[in-house]
Amino acid sequence: MAQHNFSHSSMLATAIPTRRSPRAVERLCNGMTPPGMTVDQTATLLALAHCTGWSADLIAHKLKDVTDLELSAEVVWSVHDVWVKERGGEHLEADDIDMMHALLRRTGVDMPNFGVPLNRTEYPKSVKFAECWSPKNAPDCPLFNGFTAEARKRSKSYLSYVERKSAYGKFTPIERELVTQFGSTIALILQDVLKRWARAMRAKLRVEPELRPIRDLEHVCLIIDYLEIFRDSYESKFGKMEESNRGQPGETKDGCVYITSTGYGAKIFLGLMMADRIHVIDRQRRHLREKIGFADLDISTLGDGSKNCPICHDPMSVENPEGIKEGPIELTICCSQVIGRRCLKAWLREFVYGDMLRDTCPICRFKFPETFMEKLFEMGEYKDRLILEHRHESTESG
Repeated sequence: MAQHNFSHSSMLATAIPTRRSPRAVERLCNGMTPPGMTVDQTATLLALAHCTGWSADLIAHKLKDVTDLELSAEVVWSVHDVWVKERGGEHLEADDIDMMHALLRRTGVDMPNFGVPLNRTEYPKSVKFAECWSPKNAPDCPLFNGFTAEARKRSKSYLSYVERKSAYGKFTPIERELVTQFGSTIALILQDVLKRWARAMRAKLRVEPELRPIRDLEHVCLIIDYLEIFRDSYESKFGKMEESNRGQPGETKDGCVYITSTGYGAKIFLGLMMADRIHVIDRQRRHLREKIGFADLDISTLGDGSKNCPICHDPMSVENPEGIKEGPIELTICCSQVIGRRCLKAWLREFVYGDMLRDTCPICRFKFPETFMEKLFEMGEYKDRLILEHRHESTESG
């Protein structure tokens, strides 16, 4: 634990809106007043630290709000720890309890039941976070030292190439270096929750269609669930964490996240690590969909609502009067629509805007790449399509 040289002072407290005398406030402080603090400020700190069950970060934030006193979480924790040791224990007499209740009420805190004294929690380690952070400003304003847009990009690149998906539940090499700033306890909590979330995330993905685009809302809800688990784990070690008064993390009205404590900042960091992993998975799925392009389907596997071609509205895999069957395919590359292959080819052979062959999905308007066209059309058909387009361009230009 860091050592702090606290001096004793006979400075009287400023007036407290209670019947307790300044001398009673001094007696509560046990004669201890840290440098730069008044007896009144010291008593307020001790009341918050001994009774609320708050983290040192949250207490420091409250002290700044009600007294304009700026202290680190480490100093807050140490002041209370020294006070308890010099008193010979945590026990409070009835008068001391009344005094602390009065001090808490003056700060706007109503605490009918006292929480765990701060000295029983783990010694904190402060990390400086951006007070107002937005992903849009990430290149110019990292969330904390080293966690830049480039660092996130490199972590996602690493995750894109690891073969074992269990790696999503572990820190990347860059993340592992960054978490050393938080100290061992928070680092262990981050690692544990990330691992548990990754396991739940993979289980969720296994019951989804393999190529389906990631549905953000579903995974945001899962991330929020595990951020709450992080908060509970953090509070069991350090005391109550600050709450955001601007909505859920990352969902503030002005697009910024406001951070005033290490615990809350670590929670945002964890959420971003999870989001980066979801982004990698979604990107891999998109690349796989584009590589596959489309898949031939057996009509017997389709529901009644998918057996008619959405272009011509005729039933697929049924011979028409010309003796031709329309084969169903699934557009895995874009919207996963089941569509007739022949009708799609006919759609893509039509000119639009006078001089351009269609090259988009008739359902979602996704622009098909040439690799998709090459697979959809037989080699001879694809060459004919290119020749047709070239002749049309020549005619138009002539």
